[in-house]
Amino acid sequence: MKFTLSLIFLSPILIIQALYTRLVTTRLPEAKGPRSGDTKTVGSPLRLLVVGDSAAAGVGVEKQSQALCGQIALYLSADVNLNWRLIAKTGISSGQMVGILREQPAEKFESVVVSLGVNDILECRTGKQWRNDLLTLMQILKQDFSAKQIILTAIPPLHLFPALPQPLRWSLGERAKTFNRILKSVSELDAGLFYLELSFSEIEFFMAEDGFHPGEKGYQRWGKSIAELISKNLIQQKSPNDSGLSNLT
Repeated sequence: MKFTLSLIFLSPILIIQALYTRLVTTRLPEAKGPRSGDTKTVGSPLRLLVVGDSAAAGVGVEKQSQALCGQIALYLSADVNLNWRLIAKTGISSGQMVGILREQPAEKFESVVVSLGVNDILECRTGKQWRNDLLTLMQILKQDFSAKQIILTAIPPLHLFPALPQPLRWSLGERAKTFNRILKSVSELDAGLFYLELSFSEIEFFMAEDGFHPGEKGYQRWGKSIAELISKNLIQQKSPNDSGLSNLT
């Protein structure tokens, strides 16, 4: 209630700050390079799908090898022969990703990484809309892409982003915290879902020049954390039971 009242009181300032931030923030391109590949290394085969927004697309670094997929592949290459694919687009919301995935041909991926949520916040989606889109997305990934393990990466700490002025930074940060609680609650509905949240004590050290996306060191840490989770829960024979995500209602 207190947060809602604060938003009403601050709404004129927040609107002006949002428009100004969009105008002056450096616009970085998505990372260049292939969006699918094979590590061609010795080890058990593993198919990985990464879906998401600009961060998943590698905004903040020059090449896909430096971005999220490239870093996951780097850290997993010692253990598996990784075949990976990236479906990501700057500015995309969870509902838009649902539409994109529905148009894709059916494939099989043992592991899927999901990086969404920032644009849902910027588009003023409600928590209920966010949750419903997540549940639909999980069902599609399970049924159409045969995902055994789905890693839901937390929305980054917007309240710490240097590109955002106050009080806009505070308001977006509070919404990110709320959306992350919903994301975590969805991850607890099924054994095949995993919630991953990173902590940053010096966030500017991990960010790109725009103050809004990961930089190379940020992608390194993020990719390594995902690779470790994949190894722990899938490669080391600790994969979840085949529950069919029946609790996603």
